[in-house]
Amino acid sequence: MILMRMEVPGILIFSLGFGLKFFHIPHNAVLMLLGLLCLLLSLMGALMAGEGAQKRPVSRLSAMLSLAALLCVIKFFPVHDYILLLAALAFLWTVYLLVSKKVKLNAIHYVSVFALALTVFFRFGVDRSDRYFILNLKYSVEQSTDFITWDKYSWMLYLDERADESLQASEKALSIAQRVDADKYWLDLIDGHGVAIRDKTWERYH
Repeated sequence: MILMRMEVPGILIFSLGFGLKFFHIPHNAVLMLLGLLCLLLSLMGALMAGEGAQKRPVSRLSAMLSLAALLCVIKFFPVHDYILLLAALAFLWTVYLLVSKKVKLNAIHYVSVFALALTVFFRFGVDRSDRYFILNLKYSVEQSTDFITWDKYSWMLYLDERADESLQASEKALSIAQRVDADKYWLDLIDGHGVAIRDKTWERYH
């Protein structure tokens, strides 16, 4: 069935979007969502074709949820912990079936393991601000001009109670905004964030 053949393209498309995320290339999230859609179609194809080791719908579900959890964590979606829990349960279900039915491991299982490992690392292995920096600034092709991302990074640092670094990031954002002749709206907004950091009154990012 053609739907079942969407598994490999889905993983490749998601991987491409994930790789582009580190360089802060536009539309990386769209590619990852498209990859997840392909995996969903593959899962539907496996379900319609019937259960069986070759169809492995549970394995496809586990891979899809693991990649979805990774997307939610790297994009800071508020539901990331819930999706991660579902992904972990689906993975345990897959492991149970592998052991009880003695099914041979294949590539889709390694995808689940790798995606879950990355998700756990980014969720629990690094601070929120460090995660944001790695994924949005460290390798960004627009690091020297993207004042909006620097401003958001200052917010992440502020949330992690790293006020001095937060202020430095905010000042860098304002400096870049002034250099690239940004709109007055952004200049005032970033300047206001700097004031809020100094006064320790920053309550939400807007």
